[in-house]
Amino acid sequence: AEGRICQVPYDASLPVRTFWDLGWSDLVCIWFAQSEGFKYRIIDYHEDNFQSSDHYLQVLQQKGYTYSQSMEAPAIVWPWDASTKMNRESTEQSIRAKGFTLRILDQASKAGGIDAVRRMFPQMWFDGEKCAEGLSRLRRYQWGPLPQTGQLKREPLHDVNSHASDALRTMAVSIRTVDKPKDRPRAPQARNTAYTPFG
Repeated sequence: AEGRICQVPYDASLPVRTFWDLGWSDLVCIWFAQSEGFKYRIIDYHEDNFQSSDHYLQVLQQKGYTYSQSMEAPAIVWPWDASTKMNRESTEQSIRAKGFTLRILDQASKAGGIDAVRRMFPQMWFDGEKCAEGLSRLRRYQWGPLPQTGQLKREPLHDVNSHASDALRTMAVSIRTVDKPKDRPRAPQARNTAYTPFG
């Protein structure tokens, strides 16, 4: 990562945003990030499973970070399939009651999301200690086997290591194609996407 895995301390002057991949038996993965111009400071990572949404909101609160209050650049970004697996209205009310803003992404192509991550990755700096577990997952992300038809098209392998990459895809898609911050320049856009959560 060309020296971009290093000490990336929390900067109290910048709001923190979180980007998720959702699951139950599958891992829930959360990246904690701060934007500074074209630079994305990924300061923390969390993963767990078999936990309620309230548990993860408590994790966010216990971190002691100051989270974004903006609706354009919300504190919590979930992939598209969240809206099919829960009562969206009651979930948003619960999150707002705890002081967080939320966006659920629109459904789009997985390939577009992978492209968004590739374009954005050189602008990401990771805290080597707090993100160690997530980085280990990213290193193990791999393409799945060729289908029996012999066609060359392959899909990423869905396994225990894929969810951290899916959460990073949530981040790239949200920043590139959804968020429109007014107080800093934006990077070139990429196609929208999300990965099916709740595996």
